[in-house]
Amino acid sequence: MDSVRPARQACSHGISAIARRVAPLTAAVLVLTTSGFAPAPFASHAHVPASAAATAEDDQETEDEPADPASDPEGSESAESADTAEGSDADRPLDVVVLVDESGSLSDADVEEETQAASTIAQSINNPGSRVTVVGFGSDIEGGSTLRAARDVCRPTVVDEGTGRQYLADCVSDLRRRESEEGNDTDHAEALRVALEHLDDGPDGAMRIVFLLTDGTLDVPRNDQYGDTPAERREGAEDALDDRLARARDDRVQIWPLGFGSRIDRDRLDDMAASGHDRSCESQEVARPTARVAESSEDVVRSLQEALAAASCSGLGEPDSDVLGPGDGLDLTVEIPVIATEGTLVVNKNDPAITVEYVDPAGVTVPLGEDEYDGSAISHSGRNSAVEVLHIGYPRPGAWTVRLTSPPGGGEELVTATAQWQGRIRATLTHGGEQAPGGDLDVHLTLRTRDDDVITDPEAFEALDFALTADGLGLDGSSVEVRDDGAGADPATGDGEFSGVLTLPDQEGTLHLTGTVRGPGVAADQRTLSLSIARGGPPLGAAVAFDDVPGELWTGMSGAGEVTVTNNGTEAEEVALTLNAPAGVDARLTPATVTAEPGGTGDPVAFTYEIVGVGSPGAGTLEVVATDVAGTWIGATQPLHVQVREPPGLLERYWWAWTALLVLAVVCGVALFVWRDLRLRAAEVRGLVVELRRSDGEPVGNGLRALSGGRSTEFPFVIRADGADPRLEHPARPREPHFTVTRDGPERVRLRSPDGRVLPLRIGALSEAVHGRLGIHVSDSRRGAGRGPRPDGRRVRTARNGRPPGPGDDGPRSAEKDVWI
Repeated sequence: MDSVRPARQACSHGISAIARRVAPLTAAVLVLTTSGFAPAPFASHAHVPASAAATAEDDQETEDEPADPASDPEGSESAESADTAEGSDADRPLDVVVLVDESGSLSDADVEEETQAASTIAQSINNPGSRVTVVGFGSDIEGGSTLRAARDVCRPTVVDEGTGRQYLADCVSDLRRRESEEGNDTDHAEALRVALEHLDDGPDGAMRIVFLLTDGTLDVPRNDQYGDTPAERREGAEDALDDRLARARDDRVQIWPLGFGSRIDRDRLDDMAASGHDRSCESQEVARPTARVAESSEDVVRSLQEALAAASCSGLGEPDSDVLGPGDGLDLTVEIPVIATEGTLVVNKNDPAITVEYVDPAGVTVPLGEDEYDGSAISHSGRNSAVEVLHIGYPRPGAWTVRLTSPPGGGEELVTATAQWQGRIRATLTHGGEQAPGGDLDVHLTLRTRDDDVITDPEAFEALDFALTADGLGLDGSSVEVRDDGAGADPATGDGEFSGVLTLPDQEGTLHLTGTVRGPGVAADQRTLSLSIARGGPPLGAAVAFDDVPGELWTGMSGAGEVTVTNNGTEAEEVALTLNAPAGVDARLTPATVTAEPGGTGDPVAFTYEIVGVGSPGAGTLEVVATDVAGTWIGATQPLHVQVREPPGLLERYWWAWTALLVLAVVCGVALFVWRDLRLRAAEVRGLVVELRRSDGEPVGNGLRALSGGRSTEFPFVIRADGADPRLEHPARPREPHFTVTRDGPERVRLRSPDGRVLPLRIGALSEAVHGRLGIHVSDSRRGAGRGPRPDGRRVRTARNGRPPGPGDDGPRSAEKDVWI
């Protein structure tokens, strides 16, 4: 038992030491997470050792014209029109008005398809903050119609606020074919007027879009507002429509007509599309408004989905369709690409009673009653309508299963599932080779996903348009051919890095390399890298490196690095340091400038960075860029792939301390258990035997052994004197007055009398008289070999003085008289 005591003390000291270490760290964490810094702006570039990289986060193309890097030698943010000042078109909200023809020429099937098409548009929009209005239109008639020529079927509704999408899924059911007295002719001019009025007070910075669904031409023979005769009325309505189209162009409103049936005027629909605003989605040709003609009403939904995808800068996957019988189940499959950051699954089920489940590529069923799944926000609408839609932020890429179940007793239904998505791609531009007049410069363009992974899938490249151009030094926008074939400057085939060689003109100056990527459903990304071309190499160069490589960023963390500047000029130069962090991350870099003395390479200069705040969790690149006073790139750190996350808690941040505490606690727990067990074993009275003896050591009556059951630490007994000789017995009643023997170490016991007196006693010795002239003798059968009884039950030893020990004798017991029973 004594051997355990040092371990117990060590445990106590170890826990105290770790606690002393953790306490100030905990206080430091509280300071870091509650202190704030003023956010500082920072530019965006990139670099790899022995080459260079640029990833200017905000070098976006303006809506009307591409950015001209040659006109921006400092590599600063390019100018933007008012329409794109708030960022990429894919990020801008949409203000959409769906104009739906309610004329009398419609069939019931036409109305049903129009309703599904309007519902699909209303529910499918991904752009946050978007607003949708649905307007049903016919015409006015002489004497007045019982319905307005253009009426709000669904009031202006922000789709991602509250139950906006569900409201839109429900309200479209009010669309119908008009009767004659309700004004069932076709007045496109009045419909467009109402649409433009709604768009006047839409969300700030929104792209304004009108979708027009019609089965015929402009037809207002009974509307006397336009003239007295049918011919005058037709001409007046056409003039009014031209006025509305001119206003639409002035107000930057796109018009996407969709005609179906045999009565449509295709030329007039084309004119409507061309007359409105014709630029969106970073001016991609696929997003230019065009008229569409569906062969039949059954094609209306798909045609309108294609128009919506083009207008909203979204990608649209191939639909999967099949016939679902009554009481049957059916699985449809749609694909969401790896570049998707927003996903929408649209299910046209026709019968509202059909139920739908959504299973992701990992086989997990999306919980439709929740607001979040797999760390992403989800929104579900249209459960009880003919069109059902699931929105997912950051969906898992791959094949999604749409599982449909039809109730018994219904009819067969053609069901269709389609995936619509928006994505982000980031281009990284790097260079190597000879940075001198007449030299061969290696250039590399890499495309990365939202998680900063390099895109290597050939299918992902098929729909993308990316290019690399060079400006300055007389190159004037020359294209640089890049390939991913492992030949020439390209390191490997199919690794996602596209490489080429640019032979530089034999002159000094500034070269601008611009990499651009765009495509359907992808926010366009443009990166510009400015290089100084000089004989003998650039006069200024910098080697920049982080001390430690951070894998994650969170508010309150910090790091360090150093920059070494080479100045081959004759005068001192100022070098600016800029921290490029992922989107939404505010950071501070110190120092912001370094002075480089002329005459070669200077001493390393340390820098530090602090993360002031972070936006949404995600992935990105962290790097420090060095530029000269003109903003020309002269060096940068290796671009580091990092994860942006919430600050770690105390448990995660000081895992080493908690691990040490846990290990120490386990060791101490085991030691404490062993120590307690040894103490308990040492205190057990099992094996003790008590006897009454005279002063000469002669036993009187019987010996009494402690009960062996359990792990008792007390041995109670009583002295019975109702016979010829007194005898020892166990108490007959719980509260009966009694003697008690307890152990007090390996060689001693304590004898407590009924009146509470405590008599210390050495095992094998005789106590003072406790009953007449008789004392208590205690022996222990657990004390090892040589202590057991003789066959006759008794063994007598002789003490050193030739007599048994007397009452209270605590001296060494080399020999005494023991009686064993």
